[in-house]
Amino acid sequence: MLATGCRSHRAEDAKSGPEVIYARAQKAIKNSSYAEAIKQLESLQSRFPFSEPARQSQLDLIYVYYKARQTEPAIDAADTFIRENPTNPRVDYAYY
Repeated sequence: MLATGCRSHRAEDAKSGPEVIYARAQKAIKNSSYAEAIKQLESLQSRFPFSEPARQSQLDLIYVYYKARQTEPAIDAADTFIRENPTNPRVDYAYY
C-alpha cells in the first residue's frame, strides 16, 4: 500500500508544470524546509529550463543554499545566474 502511494505521488510530480513545482518550492521555503526547496527548485530548472519560474528559481536557489548553510553552491548559483543573465533587472541580487 505504501509503495502505491509513493508511485502515484511520483506520477503526479511527473505531470506537474513549472508553476506547480515553483509553488511547492515556495511552500518549502516558507516552512524553512530548505532541503525540499532545493530539490524542487533544481527539479524545476532541469525539467523546464526556459520557463519564467525556472529563471526566478535561479535566484531563489541562491537564497535557499545560503539559508541551508551551503556556501559554495550559493556562490556557484550566483555566478551562473550572472553569467547567463547579465542584463536581467535582478542581476544585482546575484552580485549581492
